[in-house]
Amino acid sequence: MNVTILCLVLAVLALTILHVPSVMLTLGIVVFLVGFSVKFFWTVLQTFSSPEPIRE
Repeated sequence: MNVTILCLVLAVLALTILHVPSVMLTLGIVVFLVGFSVKFFWTVLQTFSSPEPIRE
């Protein structure tokens, strides 16, 4: 294997390892926000779908 290709592969691996924590943090925040939004809107929909009886 050519030394240049080997150095390029090692550089790509090093950069990937350095950037993985930021990607994982970003994905974690996005997943949390999506989950929170879905839970919030589901609660709102459940509130309006089962109204309380009107007292007269």
